[in-house]
Amino acid sequence: MGFREIGRMSRTRSSTRLISRSKRRRSEIPWYLIVAVGLAALAVILVSQRNFRSNAQSPEDAYYQQAIRGIERVAKGDQAAENLVTYFKSHHEYSVVDHFLYTDIESRTQRPGYSGKILLQLVRNTYKERTFAALYDARSNSIITFIEDFNPDIYALVLLHEIQHAWENLELSIQNTPDLASDGYVDEELRAHDLARRLANNLTKGGYDFLISQIVQSKGLQYPSLLYQHEQANYDRFDALFGRSRSDSEFKTRSFMLLYGISSYIIELSPLTAHEKWEAKRKWYREKTA
Repeated sequence: MGFREIGRMSRTRSSTRLISRSKRRRSEIPWYLIVAVGLAALAVILVSQRNFRSNAQSPEDAYYQQAIRGIERVAKGDQAAENLVTYFKSHHEYSVVDHFLYTDIESRTQRPGYSGKILLQLVRNTYKERTFAALYDARSNSIITFIEDFNPDIYALVLLHEIQHAWENLELSIQNTPDLASDGYVDEELRAHDLARRLANNLTKGGYDFLISQIVQSKGLQYPSLLYQHEQANYDRFDALFGRSRSDSEFKTRSFMLLYGISSYIIELSPLTAHEKWEAKRKWYREKTA
């Protein structure tokens, strides 16, 4: 064996011994470093869990997000409704309560720190003694809705109806008056109902107007006769468009939607002028809500 081979073997053995020593050194990590790394990992896990809990959606947030998603979905494709949703999203705050008491919000606009924003109050419990499905109160600049009364689509239509009132009051200075007999009050309601009617038809891909036209044609209804008696078969067809009612309040809301749609359809088919048609709708609304 020559000198080169001997030298090469010596270097190889020396390298092997060095590698073995370095492996032993790396494997001999101090116990306190292992403990420190373990504690650091545990801290990361605990912080992550805390952040997850803090970011988790509360039941109140879930109610609110359901409401916002609903009006966004129902307004889609209707420019006026989409504008209302955009306006509302930047001009409101919300609260979720179990019970509605007007005394909780009646002096809201006079309180220190009042933001000027619309208060959307989502009430979870249903009240048999109440006389409204939802309302906008101009004095407190508040919209009160009963979210568990309605399925999501009908709730969204109801909420957009009330947002229309709020927008007219705040941006057009059209005052929401308690005088139910005044032309101003009736006109405001007709505009809001026309919005809901249009959106209901969009939502059902024309099914709402088609059902109403079939009812009118089958009954031979013509202006000035706007009388129509509800029939269970037509209620069932209406429910097929939106799903079953969740409450008596929703049933009454749907009944009015159907009656308003039928009467408006008959009036719009009449030979009346635009002004006369609006007067006819005013008259019908007063008779039905008297």
